[in-house]
Amino acid sequence: MVNRRYLLLLLVVAFPVTSATLASASYDRFLLPVYFPFSVDGALGSRWISEVTLSNGGDQPVQVKGVGVGCPFDPCPDIPIQPGVTVPLFFRGLEINAVPGRFIDVQHDATAFAIQLRIRDVSRENLSFGTELPVVHESRAVAGTLNVANIPLAPNYRQLLRIYDFSQTLGAGVRIRFFDVAPSSAQTWLDQPRDVLLREATVPFLVRLSDQPGYAQFSDFGPLIAASLHAMLRIQMEPLNPNSRIWALVTLTNNDTQQVTIVSPK
Repeated sequence: MVNRRYLLLLLVVAFPVTSATLASASYDRFLLPVYFPFSVDGALGSRWISEVTLSNGGDQPVQVKGVGVGCPFDPCPDIPIQPGVTVPLFFRGLEINAVPGRFIDVQHDATAFAIQLRIRDVSRENLSFGTELPVVHESRAVAGTLNVANIPLAPNYRQLLRIYDFSQTLGAGVRIRFFDVAPSSAQTWLDQPRDVLLREATVPFLVRLSDQPGYAQFSDFGPLIAASLHAMLRIQMEPLNPNSRIWALVTLTNNDTQQVTIVSPK
């Protein structure tokens, strides 16, 4: 069996990053909205996995905090992603809990670095390779009101609103307003009827780990489907704590195919 100290020495030689480089590096924070390292059971016999890849298309190594790239050690040192390399991501010391999101911190000047996130139902993988989810830079989180529009409603879909607080503020929450949206047409464009408030709810943020966002969700769309006259929603979210910085998305999952449609702020 190869000595562990010898393996660690090989890693240091193969992936040289000086302590001065690490100390001087600044990082950008990204949100993976849905990340689970193992398959999880879903509704109607579905079984879901998430796949994340890190790709360095530049000519310099890129430092990424807190993730593993196949290291055999525990704890494992942060190992840079080398130029021209694409690797799958997994987090060291991962704890499975009720917060599906995860932060990843990437060296600030990594202009040719890509993070891709995909979820798929492996019980029906002969029908689809899944859906790509946005990987969200911290600059897209907002301190004020956030709107997600053009959300279709249909009884054959499972709707889930996921809201993330980048500030991880303890005791914070979010006020959610659901509006019915009248479709636009050439005949009604000049009238521009206002969206109609259907419901208002307040949901607390759940905060668990330092590398996870605050998280809130809403899934009770049945009454909204019944109340909507046009089967189209706008959702407005207002953080209740001034320190909160939020981002959100809505997933629409077809009950027959398990295909996921993503609606997010633009």
